[in-house]
Amino acid sequence: WVWSGIKKYWYQPGDKRMQAHLLASSTPYFFVPLQHDGDAQITHHSTYNENTDFIFQVLRSFADHGPADSKLVFKQHPHSRGGPGHRQFIASLAQELGVVTRVLLMLEGDTPVLAQHSQGVVVINSTVGIQALQRGAPLIAMGEALYRQPGLTHMDHLDQFWHHARPADPNVVRRFLAQIKNLTQVPVSLYDWRHEPLNWRVHR
Repeated sequence: WVWSGIKKYWYQPGDKRMQAHLLASSTPYFFVPLQHDGDAQITHHSTYNENTDFIFQVLRSFADHGPADSKLVFKQHPHSRGGPGHRQFIASLAQELGVVTRVLLMLEGDTPVLAQHSQGVVVINSTVGIQALQRGAPLIAMGEALYRQPGLTHMDHLDQFWHHARPADPNVVRRFLAQIKNLTQVPVSLYDWRHEPLNWRVHR
């Protein structure tokens, strides 16, 4: 955790500038938030053994099929920040595939905002997928995600996603999120002050 704090302090200014540049420029980008290493979403709910398998597939597909004018933005999971990370692996593979100038890695950044302004979001299975749906971003889930359903996510191969990514129908998203909220959630936050009211609206 000490090393995580040091890296956060070190990389935050540069990553903030990177995010501001991405949002201000007209260059399209795809957003790939990584899972935490060893997460059950990788080991039990996907065909990948580890993050590097997922990164390899995404990077190779992007190099072969991604729009030539687009970028690919990886973001390290916050809980992985104190570990070795994947910076060197991503840089080496991008160099090998000839897309090193089109691939970025962030440790910090506003994940929902990055998802919202992207051309599409690629996840294994993450709450970022729900954030992407809420904000109208095209989404593909490469693992066994609850929202990996027709009408919500891209159901074709990843190779087709780069050119055929489409946002989900807002009405389908609204009904899906209402079902999750009504059936599985309670209005509470571990991070709010005690007795602080929550903006909890039930949609039907």
